[in-house]
Amino acid sequence: MNLIRSEWIKLRTLRLNVVLIVVAFVFVFGILTLVGLFVPSSELEDGFGPRSGDIVTIVGVAGVLGGLLVSVVSVLSVTSEFGHGTIRPTLAATPNRVKVFGAKALLLAMIAGAVGLVTGLASYLVGFVLLSARGAEELELFDDDGTVAVLVGMPIFYVILAMFGYGLGLLIRSSPAAVAVTILWPIIIENVLQVALSIARIDDPIRFMPYLSSVALVVAEPEGYSNGRIGGGLYFGAVVIALVVVAIGINTKRDV
Repeated sequence: MNLIRSEWIKLRTLRLNVVLIVVAFVFVFGILTLVGLFVPSSELEDGFGPRSGDIVTIVGVAGVLGGLLVSVVSVLSVTSEFGHGTIRPTLAATPNRVKVFGAKALLLAMIAGAVGLVTGLASYLVGFVLLSARGAEELELFDDDGTVAVLVGMPIFYVILAMFGYGLGLLIRSSPAAVAVTILWPIIIENVLQVALSIARIDDPIRFMPYLSSVALVVAEPEGYSNGRIGGGLYFGAVVIALVVVAIGINTKRDV
């Protein structure tokens, strides 16, 4: 608990971490607010307005970017310590490096889960309330159209992304390099690999892409993902666990 409290102080006193988390929330919440305010009134009156599943789909799509920002927070929470040398007194006070790195990982996972839960739920509710107030007829709170699954999957998705950034930060230690890999891997690298596998005539290449598979956690209808919602999350989660274990193992012996 002392280590977790120490890590919490270091995390919240780095202003950029707080800014990134706030931006992640405001981005998703702001998009749903705009949707709730500016969907054409004619569609709402004619009964063709958004359904609950449509609202949560927008939450999930916007939440993907929010999750990337959370993963960047995890990267910086590690690399900034190595860059500024603040990791040295921590390791001097607690020579057991596994405990130190484990406490940081646990704290980041808890924060990421909380951010994912609050962001998803608050954004969904603001969209729902605004559209209901404007007369949308096809809305039902927490409908069985994937809404609950996405709202549960979003904090899990954020935790996995946070651990992905944490593992890369611990492995690479350089802020620019680790942030670049954290952002480029899901946005560019996996998409390029998917195209390459498609050209090689590999059927359904997305099933081999851990990040792209895990996006099924935040879509209302995951039928297009061969690994499914749970399978996609487990696949990316297993890859991230392996990454974190390797990174911690290497850093128990590396110089600081």
